[in-house]
Amino acid sequence: MKAFALVVMVTLLMAGTVAYAQTATPSTGKIAEGVIADIDAAHGMLTLQDGERFVLPSLVPETAPPEVGERVELTYEETGGQKIVHSIDIGDTGHGETGS
Repeated sequence: MKAFALVVMVTLLMAGTVAYAQTATPSTGKIAEGVIADIDAAHGMLTLQDGERFVLPSLVPETAPPEVGERVELTYEETGGQKIVHSIDIGDTGHGETGS
């Protein structure tokens, strides 16, 4: 009986640890790649050529401001139906792939 109680207690402790880890670990966000079709600085919006629209917070970490026509990789999170950008990687987003 003591062995059974020990197994139940360990199982409950492990389940609690997993639940805590899921809520305590921040999300890495989603990633979108594409070419910038439009930047609406007045409204803080960026649109890719495929029509996907993103909200640009005023302080997005980046090395240089993106420009229309540049290929970018956006890390974002969906909140309230909007895609909020967390970071912008400008330039070749092929992740080391080679091609023509």
